[in-house]
Amino acid sequence: MSSEFETRLERRVRDWAESSDREFDAHALTRAAVDAGAAQYGGSFGFRRLRSAGRPHLASAWLLLLIGLLLTLAVGIFVVGALLRDSDRPLARNGLIAYSVGSVFSNPNGPIHLMNPDGSDDRIVGFGTCPRFTSDGTKLIYRSGSDPTEYVQGVLTVASADGSEARQLDDKSTFAGVLSPDGTKVAELVLVSDEQPAREIQLRDVGVDPPPGTLGEVLVPARPDGDHSYQSLTWSPDGRSIAFAVMKQVDRGDTTSESRVEVNVVDVASGQVTTVSKRPGAYSMPLSWSPDSSEIAYLGLADGAAPPVLPPTGQAPSEIGERIFTVGADGSGDRQRSERSEQYVGLAWSPDGNSIAFEYFEPPQLTFGVLEIQDDSLRTRATSTQVRLQGWSPDSSTLLLSGIEPAAVMLLPANLASDPETITTSDERLDCVSWQAVPR
Repeated sequence: MSSEFETRLERRVRDWAESSDREFDAHALTRAAVDAGAAQYGGSFGFRRLRSAGRPHLASAWLLLLIGLLLTLAVGIFVVGALLRDSDRPLARNGLIAYSVGSVFSNPNGPIHLMNPDGSDDRIVGFGTCPRFTSDGTKLIYRSGSDPTEYVQGVLTVASADGSEARQLDDKSTFAGVLSPDGTKVAELVLVSDEQPAREIQLRDVGVDPPPGTLGEVLVPARPDGDHSYQSLTWSPDGRSIAFAVMKQVDRGDTTSESRVEVNVVDVASGQVTTVSKRPGAYSMPLSWSPDSSEIAYLGLADGAAPPVLPPTGQAPSEIGERIFTVGADGSGDRQRSERSEQYVGLAWSPDGNSIAFEYFEPPQLTFGVLEIQDDSLRTRATSTQVRLQGWSPDSSTLLLSGIEPAAVMLLPANLASDPETITTSDERLDCVSWQAVPR
């Protein structure tokens, strides 16, 4: 702008925007108001015309009118923006949703279903359990096996995203195989021996026969003391690293169980392991990567909290409360994100990186929440239905849930402005629901 008046006016607009914590282009808004004034007063800037005519009192009146118009435009932008933010966004309907009927414990060879996100075109594409889309949405992987009594010994099956061209990776059994984001590698927890309960992390290429007698190359050896184990293998979105929990046996009074003592990250190319957190936690799950692979969200106890003591078998761990933390993939920047101590049972970082969805148990119900990364603000919504958080829609507008009683697949708007919408139900438990990552 060439006019000193316009410059001052723009500065006032910018100051108002900053004091009101609003985001818009002050320069563009000022220019629009100036242009509107020019059009109103005959094609040239009316303020200059009035001053040149020797009528400063009219110029002052015109200035007040212009400022009033500018404020009206700004307030309108604010009101419309607030209405758009607070209104219900439509639920995402893009991509495919996969789920299995039954569970790894009750029916490891149940049908694998695919359907549209509105529940239409629901069809069976295979048999097994725990279906998951790869991060790029091009492949579907699930665990299958012929003997229901050996549910942890299923083999990994890889198919196209529509369920076609399914093939078993090999005839080797798997305990907890996790496919890399590009679908080229599988990370596996493998028993060292029948006598030794410790597991090592092995890595193998899809479609390539592993060395005889193995499932792949050893990426992370088992700990020699026998008291530690690995759980919750979680690939980074860029496929370069795997995060996992290190568990240690603890006394539960009548038996023993495990609590988490470390969160580690292993570089897939070099095998180098970095301990990113030694913050104690009650359980291994969940770990969730930021979409740019720079941070990990996890649950843990606050600084100074006593180590967890799990109750005897059959008793709910009501006294164990954790908080949400994020930490850099290199171990830097460990940060507490939530103040309340809750029994969290789910975490999922949104695809756009702006939010972390969570759920926690608050008897007799579950509560869903969304944490905003920018300012750690929280919003929550309680539900009386037994549900589990399964993930996000590709556009980060919708949460994907699975119901336990009754068994169902449900969608919940991420602004938590309404109750979940049920898109399909089943007489038998639904397991491992996954949403295909595709653009809207």
